[in-house]
Amino acid sequence: MPDDPDDNPDPPPAETPPVPLLHAPRDGVPEPLVDPARLDALVAALRAGHGPVALDAERASGYRYSQRAYLVQLRRAGVGTALIDPIALPDLAELSGREIEVLHLVADGRSNKEIGEALGLSALTVKSHLARIARKLGTGDRAEMVAMAMRAGVIR
Repeated sequence: MPDDPDDNPDPPPAETPPVPLLHAPRDGVPEPLVDPARLDALVAALRAGHGPVALDAERASGYRYSQRAYLVQLRRAGVGTALIDPIALPDLAELSGREIEVLHLVADGRSNKEIGEALGLSALTVKSHLARIARKLGTGDRAEMVAMAMRAGVIR
């Protein structure tokens, strides 16, 4: 007569040890990058690193930042982990073609009047373009606008 299945039950499964919770990254939580110079340094470090680059967008609401905040997290062997606050950094992609043309001429040291003559605009229209650029980049300083555009590769 065949064995009764209740007579030879399978042995109970071995208990799996609990997985430890990760409360913080091994090398700590880096401070978010909020200025273009530190971002430039990170880009150089990432280029010098090796292996794949891990990229993740992190919602930071209610933790250490404002309700609108999100962070971009990058990690690469030889570099470590970096957090970037994209809200704090200017988005040069928002500049229009005409605004980039104006920045090129500002970089050449031209006055508003000279820029207007070169582009067929009034000096007042050039001033308006510069005001929009200043709002987008967060600075009204002509040299800083040019420096930011150069660092971003928008102008040379």
